Amino acid sequence: MPAAVLFTVFMYGLAETLASRVHKQEDFVATPAVAILPFFFAGALFPISAMPGVLATIAKFMPLTHALAVMRYALIDPHGSGLHAIWGMSNVHTEALLSLLVVAAFAAALTVISIRLFTRSTVR
Repeated sequence: MPAAVLFTVFMYGLAETLASRVHKQEDFVATPAVAILPFFFAGALFPISAMPGVLATIAKFMPLTHALAVMRYALIDPHGSGLHAIWGMSNVHTEALLSLLVVAAFAAALTVISIRLFTRSTVR
């Protein structure tokens, strides 16, 4: 499933970026905010349509929201209600493609950032 693979690449890039910036084990205290909080905002626990307007707007810019919507569409929701909540379009296939592109863009960006930071930290 492309959404799961792209999201895995994104999270790996995020993990490498955090690992290159954190130098002491005690500094990993903020990890729950990075690991758990996005699931709350991405609609993993409840639909985006049930969120207040500000939180729904924030959720639409997160890659996890798009990855979850595409995976739900592929596995359990043939009508794509999660994709409709994000994009508001009538063609669910176009919405799924747009969400895949969002996740791919985030995955590519974090991969480039993590490689750049890792390269800098190993050169010093």
